[in-house]
Amino acid sequence: MSDSIVQHRLDIEINSDSLTAHRTDINTNLDSIIALRTDINLNSDSIRRALDSIPIVSTTNQSILGAIDTTYITPQKLLQVLELMIKSETVRETPTGTKNGTNPTFTLTETPYFGTETVYLNGQMLTYSVDYTMSNDTITMNYPPESGDAFLVNYKY
Repeated sequence: MSDSIVQHRLDIEINSDSLTAHRTDINTNLDSIIALRTDINLNSDSIRRALDSIPIVSTTNQSILGAIDTTYITPQKLLQVLELMIKSETVRETPTGTKNGTNPTFTLTETPYFGTETVYLNGQMLTYSVDYTMSNDTITMNYPPESGDAFLVNYKY
């Protein structure tokens, strides 16, 4: 009987150590989440208004360690925030710059949000990094357009 009690006591100590290790992992993960949340700069009023207008999903997990409240934004909600941040769209803008077959650099009126631009040369949609690159409001063409080429860009900013 005493061997059985000792065995149960060892099992309880092992489980206690395991729970302590899990609790440490949870605390470490929570600290990481808090650090990431702190790193996100939410100084822009438009971002705050966008975030405030979207309901945040909240779940509560009950465990042996107590209540853990995990609040998160789903990818769909993040897309909604980004869509609210995008103020305007430009369609069929002709970038400024000399089309002469040698000049690769052209400038847009506004700075597009990354990945929202669609660049067309003579009606053909171009591919980012294959046909052109972007830096702020500047397009650098890998194959500079000729003087008679139709060069148009759609983008959101």
